Amino acid sequence: MNQADLNRLYDCEVIDRQGVKIGSLKQVWLDDRSGRPQWASVHTGFLGLGEAFVPLRGARVGSGMITVPVAKEQVADSPRLDVSDRHMSEEQQGRLAAHYGVPA
Repeated sequence: MNQADLNRLYDCEVIDRQGVKIGSLKQVWLDDRSGRPQWASVHTGFLGLGEAFVPLRGARVGSGMITVPVAKEQVADSPRLDVSDRHMSEEQQGRLAAHYGVPA
């Protein structure tokens, strides 16, 4: 995923690996060391009032959507994190990585 893809993400719907809509992209979280997109927060649920995090490693950006390599059910069961300071700690990233089975 390059910078142009990153800029396009903010207008995207988030789709799971089976093509099911998860929600709309809210924010992208970058890796502190590499600066690469690592996680995205997604508005989920009825009226988009929920929020969940999805991994961006292996995601594909298309026209108006991003397909993430996880199932909608995994997103619904993902850990709820408080990242109000706009920074995700290593512990929080570790919890997400363990849940999704992706490298931390």
